[in-house]
Formats: sequence, structure tokens, C-alpha cells
Amino acid sequence: MTRSEGKYPASGFIPTGGFLLLISLFPACGSSPVDSEVGGGNDSVVAAAPKYDSATANLMLLQASSIRRILSTNFSLVPRHEFQGFSQAVEFRLSLHNPLAQTVELIAPEGGFRFEFITRKRRWRWDGAGEMVSVKAQTIFPEPFRIPPGDTIGEEWKFNLELGGSGTAIWELELGLLVHLSGVRIGERVLPISSLRFTSARILAFPPGWQALSTDPLKALRQAVVLPQPEADRQVLVAAALAAAEQPEQCMELLVGSLDGAPNIERLRSIKAALEFVSGERHQNRKSWQEWWRQRQNSHSD
Repeated sequence: MTRSEGKYPASGFIPTGGFLLLISLFPACGSSPVDSEVGGGNDSVVAAAPKYDSATANLMLLQASSIRRILSTNFSLVPRHEFQGFSQAVEFRLSLHNPLAQTVELIAPEGGFRFEFITRKRRWRWDGAGEMVSVKAQTIFPEPFRIPPGDTIGEEWKFNLELGGSGTAIWELELGLLVHLSGVRIGERVLPISSLRFTSARILAFPPGWQALSTDPLKALRQAVVLPQPEADRQVLVAAALAAAEQPEQCMELLVGSLDGAPNIERLRSIKAALEFVSGERHQNRKSWQEWWRQRQNSHSD
């Protein structure tokens, strides 16, 4: 179920339905507190509740904590595209599924819901260098959310990010959302829940020409690792990311097997960068990567 369409500014967060007021958009680099807010961290779980006796209040807090966990698991950001180009707007859907047997209603504070979008951007250069940047945007959304039992409602959004940079092969994006509210109504009960965190989404953005590598990324990777030309620098990492989405083991095996045959130092660096991206590991040189792979294969055969 998607809300009706509306008109919004050409920049910032844009829902295809409802009303939007963009409050702030600012970057925070490095180990900003924003980093911990994407898909994790300790939320302020409960809002101010009416006064009850101690036993009733404790029971309500337990129920609120349980319902918050259930809803956060079933509320998610769903990207329209897992892979996209640098210049494309990021498009995703707010998906709110109610797994309960009663209607769920999110109660807005005075002035509307406050949406905190947190986008963590990691830049991967072809040689393995890069950095992490976090962008945080706050948006007021005044429309109510009422979800019948077993139903799912959705809201389409999109926004533009400044992506690119010399030598950049991949921007790895993690989208997070924290919604501030005044409570959650389950049937006739109102639980004191002050915020809900949506399950985050991951998107990979690539430089121009990436679509040509996506037809058969493992084949494209096999060709790129033996090319000495600078044009292949970024191709190795892009093809590896695409191949790993479907065939991670074959991708890593190909990369490790290409270390000894790298035609130049630049290609060796790009192969090691691709291995780090695909495996999540970090090793200093060719021999340490080969030893890691040998041990990994032995552990899998046990």
C-alpha cells in the first residue's frame, strides 16, 4: 500500500507521497557519533508514560521493549536497486510490516514524526585507499501510520548524494532510519515507545561503464586481473563486487589465484583491494593472502 503522490523540492530527501519538511542535512566525518546509529546502537526505548503502580509500569515497559524489537525487525528500508551508478539518485522504500494480530498505529508527537536518516558512505579506491563519511538528515513527516494485522504499507523515497572522486571504484552506502514518535497503539493499548529503528539497507554505487561488467562479472574479473593498462584499475574492484554478490567463493578463489600472475604492481594492489572488499579481511602482502586462503580452505574441508 503506497500513499498518494505529491510535489517536493528537487534536492534532499523526497518522498513520492505525503508531505516533507527538510530540517537539516550535514556531513560528519570519521568516527562521528552518527556512525553508530546506522542499523544498531542503544535507542531511547520508551517515552514518558502516564503514572501507574510499579508492577503495571514495569509490565508496560517490558511489553514496549518487546514490541519495539518486533517492529524494528519488520520495519525496513528496501533499496530499489542493489547496484547503481554514481550519478543516479538513491531510491528506496520504507516498508512497514505488521506481523501482529492487532492493528498497529504509530502515534506522532506534536508537529509530526521526526525521521533521522543516517547514510554511511565508504569510498573504495582501486588501490584499497578510501575513507568513511556519514551524512545525517532530519525530516518532519506529519502523516499517520496505521497498519492492519498482517499488512504491509510502504512509502517511496529518493535523494541525491555527491558521489565520485578520482580513482574511486565503489561507494558502499548503508542507509539507516530512526523514527521518533510519542507512542505505539496496539489494539486498545498505547505503549510508551519513543523511537523505532528500521532495518538498514546496503547499496553499491559504481563509476560509468559498470553495466558492461555486470553481464558476466566473473568473466570480466578474469580478464581484468591480467590487464596492465590503467583502465583496468577500477574494473577489478567493480567486477569483483558484482561477482561476489552471486559467487563469492569463486570470486575469491579467482582473485587469490591471480596474485602471482599480476602484470604490474598496480594490478597487484587492485587485486588485494578487491580481496579486502569481498572477504572483509586485511592482509599486508601476497603471501599472507595466499596463506589466509589456504587456511580457509582447510577449515572448510574439516
